[in-house]
Amino acid sequence: MPRAELMPMQRKVGRPSKYAPALVALVLNYAAHPKKYGDVVPTVEGACVEIGIGKKTYYEWCKQYEEFRNAADALMANQGRLLQTYGLGNKTNPHITKLLLSANHGMRVRTDVTSGGEKMFTVYLQRFDRPQEV
Repeated sequence: MPRAELMPMQRKVGRPSKYAPALVALVLNYAAHPKKYGDVVPTVEGACVEIGIGKKTYYEWCKQYEEFRNAADALMANQGRLLQTYGLGNKTNPHITKLLLSANHGMRVRTDVTSGGEKMFTVYLQRFDRPQEV
């Protein structure tokens, strides 16, 4: 007798998922128009509030659903772009901008100090996930 016939039928346990493909459109709309929702830049937390889920569910859906993962990637790309644009235009708090770019987008501030008779300070904003150019 095949093994599958001996095993009792397994049922899914737990509450059904709230996931629906329409939620992808909501995340994309939020990512493209954060000011319409009261945010300066799109955030994961803002997207979660708008679609009515928690951050843990958000990240689980990113693993399970490719369309949702693509929308989440678009949200983060727009967040990085807006942070850089607003940061360069002095439209956002520089400390918060630096924190978000560092935490979410792999950028770090590096200071080089060279003394060859005089001190020279140069500040770089550098991505740490890319190889450094020599």
